[in-house]
Amino acid sequence: MDKRIVDSIISFLEEKGKLSLLPEIIAGLKKELEKRENTAVIVSAKNLTAQEEKEADIAAKKYFGEDIAVKKTIDPLILGGLVFKYKDTIIDESFANKLAKIADELNG
Repeated sequence: MDKRIVDSIISFLEEKGKLSLLPEIIAGLKKELEKRENTAVIVSAKNLTAQEEKEADIAAKKYFGEDIAVKKTIDPLILGGLVFKYKDTIIDESFANKLAKIADELNG
């Protein structure tokens, strides 16, 4: 991290008389980072039904492990299907990806 950012945060807390909160802020940031690092993202083209969400959660936990949290986002550009992202792994089961593969095969 850029030292200037750290210095700015410390200066801000000092100016506000809240420097004593720094250990609590650091602990909170570490906890949030751990949570985010253990969160899979499921991308869909539209809002999922409750049943679809349940099935997507099960699939994500099957792919990445039972101990993960799951966050859902919407990206209409994937056209349909799902994209699963976790750490450095992406499992792209989207229609857009499937169409691109077909186009590559036809042009290839």
